[in-house]
Amino acid sequence: MKKILFYIPSFANGGAERVASVLLNYWSELDKYEITVINTLPEENDFFEVDSAIARLFLKFNYNLSGVKFFFEKFYRIYLLRKLLKSRDEGNIVSFMSSPSILLLISSIGLKKKIVCCEHTNYFLYGNKFTRQIRNFLYYFFAKRITLLTERDVKNYPKYLHSKITVLPNPLGVDGLKGNFRHSKIKNNNIINLLFVGRLVAIKGIDRLCSILKELKELHNWQLTVCGDGVLRCDLENFIKVNKLSDRVFLKGSVKNIEDYYLNADLLVMTSISEGLPMVIAEAMSFGVPVIAFDCPTGPREFIGHNINGLLVKDGDIDGYIKELKYVINNPENLVILSERASSSVDNYSLSNIDKTWDCIFMDLNN
Repeated sequence: MKKILFYIPSFANGGAERVASVLLNYWSELDKYEITVINTLPEENDFFEVDSAIARLFLKFNYNLSGVKFFFEKFYRIYLLRKLLKSRDEGNIVSFMSSPSILLLISSIGLKKKIVCCEHTNYFLYGNKFTRQIRNFLYYFFAKRITLLTERDVKNYPKYLHSKITVLPNPLGVDGLKGNFRHSKIKNNNIINLLFVGRLVAIKGIDRLCSILKELKELHNWQLTVCGDGVLRCDLENFIKVNKLSDRVFLKGSVKNIEDYYLNADLLVMTSISEGLPMVIAEAMSFGVPVIAFDCPTGPREFIGHNINGLLVKDGDIDGYIKELKYVINNPENLVILSERASSSVDNYSLSNIDKTWDCIFMDLNN
């Protein structure tokens, strides 16, 4: 059985962490690979469950340092990771996210490891121009393969890296297609159930969301459930209180039973400023829930055909977003039509299809 070393700091609540847990659990269930995971945060930080059959190694990185101590901590991390890598006989390593991948590549120089670096956001969301150049340099000389989420992001990378790139979308974290779920009508006495799923941070467009909700106050046949947590939760709570929306907007925090919320939703609202490939869109669609989103870089356009399976609004056009949202709230029959087309749009993101691409990647590593 092929041995794989998998490197990700933790399985805390985050998009990349969820993808990693879904993928690893799938491989473990199939008994396909002998997997060992390297984490740098303790197990009590887990939000997502990982199969107990998967071996896990924990390195003690200190994430609470600053200044000079943080500078020396960086070198200590390289020392710890390199020491561990030298003790392992796995030749193939998969690393998730830019910063962990950079650390892994530096730590493995000269160790004859074949490393797959998996990006989980678009090119420009990592660091600044200088740090991106360092990343590109390390990828060129020391990475065997780089995976990106979208074809659109490939052109952002320098051409000298293109031969190393494989476009590998994320798999569905929860898959409504398995249960053949479909929405056939608007429920709850014609109240439109809006759903927001994501971290409550600036890049998710929480300010945009507040501006939109303020303009929906005049309508009375909607409610919004927010699943997610983050540093802007207090700001959102204050907005709800000031605008007297406590009977319309409900903050649920981080949830593990997200399937239940998809099943009860009529429309997913996304207000992000930037994304990688937001699988929340695909997951919602797999449950027959259409999505309204800004055409931000990158991701929404990859899933949504405007007025076909969802609503795609020019990036930053808040007035346009409000207009589209008000229209479907007042004309729920349009949501039913979009819902009927949504689930058939995401067949390619099933775990079995994504796994076929991984088979090709591992085959390439061993050639």
